Amino acid sequence: MKVFFETFAAWSRYVNLPGILICIVIGAIIYKFAPFLARMLVAAMVRVRGSRKINTKERRKRLKTLSDMSATVIKVIVVLTVVFTVLDHFHVNLVPLFASAGVAGVALGFGAQNIIKDLLAGFFFILENQYRVGDFIDVSGVGIPQTDGPIANGGTVEKITLRTTVLRDRLGNKHFIPNGAIVQVTNKTMGFSKVHFVFGVASDTDMDKLISIINEAGL
Repeated sequence: MKVFFETFAAWSRYVNLPGILICIVIGAIIYKFAPFLARMLVAAMVRVRGSRKINTKERRKRLKTLSDMSATVIKVIVVLTVVFTVLDHFHVNLVPLFASAGVAGVALGFGAQNIIKDLLAGFFFILENQYRVGDFIDVSGVGIPQTDGPIANGGTVEKITLRTTVLRDRLGNKHFIPNGAIVQVTNKTMGFSKVHFVFGVASDTDMDKLISIINEAGL
């Protein structure tokens, strides 16, 4: 047993075990609070850019969309940083690893063109603020049916990632649409929206009373 503990102590000094544990703990804490950090960062950036002119509801949608995306980016960066730091503490030579990753990246790039297209499209959707979480939109594009299709009448944006847009249609179905497949977006709730109701009434209806009833009903 004594030999075991001596060997373990020597190994822990060689690989800097305390440093590895500290790195993992710090990474886990940042990963856990990534959504909170993302909200703080995005809120600060939005204030700097002077977006207070936007009404509260629109601002909240924008913050929600950017915060979710930023939290994902922070989590990816944290995971990669922890992994590479741990490998470095284990004295793993990362230079050949990065070189191999570069060659593999070039090879995989030809087979991942659609993924790259989705990522670029998602980036510009968010950058240009075409739609946000909570907006009701119509989408058209490659492989998206426009007549009698599952989302022919549009849907509410539930989530936006760099690769996909998640819509909830009026029947409650959730649709995952690759961003690269979207060619045109019609945002029906950006800034303002209108709803038109058509209904018939008798010719001798008291119009003043009808208008009063409609206003009370919130139509």
